[in-house]
Amino acid sequence: MKNYIFKIGVKNDGEVRAYNIIKETDKEYIKYDKFLKKEYFTNVEENDDYIPMVTKNEAIIVLREDQFLPTEIESVFNMLYDNLYIDEGENYEKSINY
Repeated sequence: MKNYIFKIGVKNDGEVRAYNIIKETDKEYIKYDKFLKKEYFTNVEENDDYIPMVTKNEAIIVLREDQFLPTEIESVFNMLYDNLYIDEGENYEKSINY
């Protein structure tokens, strides 16, 4: 099954979005998986929730292809955007050590 990474960030007062296939060996996948294991006692393969990892300037989530429909991609980005600003870096302290 394919995994996809969704990223939203802020650089130079502009919004940056990314949506790509990610492999289990990729650095960001490993970092996100460690975050899930430490904070939520789960991993990417077992997780069925939308749990973003938020830093000061970026929010990411890794989802399996069965967790979203192509018509829901914009909704995933909206959720990430909301978490980036609602948390205001609250989870930053948790995520910097992964």
